[in-house]
Amino acid sequence: MFQRKSLSLSLAACLFLIFLSAACQPSSEPVEEKTPVIDGKARLAMFEKHKTMEQTSEFKDNRWHFLGPKNTSGRMTDTAI
Repeated sequence: MFQRKSLSLSLAACLFLIFLSAACQPSSEPVEEKTPVIDGKARLAMFEKHKTMEQTSEFKDNRWHFLGPKNTSGRMTDTAI
């Protein structure tokens, strides 16, 4: 029983390592480098495009709302500095 469990665990570990090595291979596609927009006219054109897209979006009437509990009282248990 122990040898069978050990063998299946070893097989699972080997398959995981094979999958991981295949997933970590670099792709042959060239990576497109993003260049920052420095020109003010280009920035204004991009902003105008954003405003147009925002006005014509089918999701423009959707509003964000909190999905958590309505009552969030209680003791503070964690702080981040």
